[in-house]
Amino acid sequence: MAQVPITLNNRTYRLACNDGEEKRLAALAQDVKSRVEKLAREFGQPADERLLLMAAVLLADELWDLREAYDAMLAAAADVLREAAQDQVSAPAQPSVPPSKAQSRAPGQASNLPQSQIHQMAASPPPLPQANSGSDGKIDRTGDGRGKQGSDSPQQMGAGTSGAGIAGPATPVADPLARGKSSAA
Repeated sequence: MAQVPITLNNRTYRLACNDGEEKRLAALAQDVKSRVEKLAREFGQPADERLLLMAAVLLADELWDLREAYDAMLAAAADVLREAAQDQVSAPAQPSVPPSKAQSRAPGQASNLPQSQIHQMAASPPPLPQANSGSDGKIDRTGDGRGKQGSDSPQQMGAGTSGAGIAGPATPVADPLARGKSSAA
């Protein structure tokens, strides 16, 4: 244990403290010393015990005020949290979708794949899946397995598909049937 000499009102006291706490104890002692010296200037030089008692009461008064302020802040924070919880409970429930493994992973958290495999996957993404096609090999837009209905013109194929039946880039395509207009010509 370390010992710190403290001089207060012309008397030196040796106070023990844990190793590493010497600076804090010296700073606390300096605060008490400055308060005692201020009291001595204001009230003359009363007896040491009376002077130290007055300093102790002033410190206790400050501590009391700080505790009251702290308790008020805690009460206010508890009120805010209570109101927020009440608002959360009274808010309408929103359907939630369970996150995928990738979404539930914390940002910046790496996957279990080695870096080389991650880079390789990023450089060559997997091929796009084939569009649904019917028995005639044409795109099945109806889902009934009979292939595409109507003419073979690109206008009727819709956006995002190519003539080969493979999903392509989404480009705006005039589709009169989609807008309820007939293409009688």
